[in-house]
Amino acid sequence: MVELLQKSSIKSKDNEGKLLKLIQNPVTQHLPANSLKIGLSFNSPKTVKIRDFVAANCDKNLVFVVGAMPHGNIDADYIDDFIPVSGYPPSADTCLYRICDALESNWKIF
Repeated sequence: MVELLQKSSIKSKDNEGKLLKLIQNPVTQHLPANSLKIGLSFNSPKTVKIRDFVAANCDKNLVFVVGAMPHGNIDADYIDDFIPVSGYPPSADTCLYRICDALESNWKIF
């Protein structure tokens, strides 16, 4: 993260391309057009299984907004809806694991 903040990007070891890059605001200009932007929040009153949610919305471009902390709320006005991935406040890596697992299952990648 230090390298990313100092150099604004992280390149692969063999310089084949950039692995991470800082982007300019607004973030919405970098998202796919007509995408469904979903924020993950355990405070959401909905009861959703992430696999079912992904399967039900497989015809849309999905953008998941994951916070860096397991507590607090994501404050982004561009989010269309909030869903929980757990009844407890999970860490960001747990949220990302569940999203990837749901996408792998939907796309039949094992």
